[in-house]
Amino acid sequence: MAYPPIAGKSRRMKTGLVTNCWQKLLESGEPLPDLVSQAADRGYQAIELRQRSLGKCETAAGVAIAAELAQLSTPHGGIEFDYAMAFPFLSSTADYQSPALAQGLEAALATAGQTGAHLRLVDIETSGVTIDDLPAASPLVEFAGHCQDRGIRLSLEHSRQPWDMFWAMVSQLRSQLGTQARPCICFDPANFCLVNEQSLPLELLARLSLEEISMVHLKQYSAGTFLDVLSDGEVDWTGHYRILQERSYDGPIHMEIMATTMIWQQLEASWSYWSGLAASC
Repeated sequence: MAYPPIAGKSRRMKTGLVTNCWQKLLESGEPLPDLVSQAADRGYQAIELRQRSLGKCETAAGVAIAAELAQLSTPHGGIEFDYAMAFPFLSSTADYQSPALAQGLEAALATAGQTGAHLRLVDIETSGVTIDDLPAASPLVEFAGHCQDRGIRLSLEHSRQPWDMFWAMVSQLRSQLGTQARPCICFDPANFCLVNEQSLPLELLARLSLEEISMVHLKQYSAGTFLDVLSDGEVDWTGHYRILQERSYDGPIHMEIMATTMIWQQLEASWSYWSGLAASC
């Protein structure tokens, strides 16, 4: 089936989405491969395969089934996939021997396609902490080295922690690995709202090296909740759009709005909003 092109599709940025947008459709029985095919037909160039939003491609406990996920990249090798999972890398109790983490590595390899294997971790557990609570980076250093040895690109996402704490871990990790921009950062401006640091992301996006940003998540936060459409709210998307355009960012931009049964229509409305930001820049 032919679909109209995505509104607001950039000539440079890779238009994408995160599969938790499809949660309601997955729960109603729509297979993930069918949804990926629909996204490909609609012109999506990047898809983040989010743990617990993969339907029958993962266990009930949210452990990826690499063999099932491998079927996605065969017909859609041109799509840039990454496998994204929750893992408390900012906690001293993080279990790097976790079967789910091991399967996350296999899931990233299984969906490498033409663009390479990519694993993205986000710590959604560690909160109410400061730099003084930062654990030793050595386990994460060893894990990052293992990813590198297996040809897996690793990205880390800031979520429920002060940015300074997250950045201190990233900096320590890069220093011990001897790299300047790896592991990369998944940049999600709306997450700053969770720790009342809404003023930071514009400044950071203007000065972070684009080389160290693996993707940008697009969602909005308002009145204490994330929204089911990209719109005005606590995140200044006009400012972020302007910076991304001015700096010629050409990586993935993943829509990550809250799931509804009308998600394709909500995604279309969100991309129309994104397109309309050009008039303000």
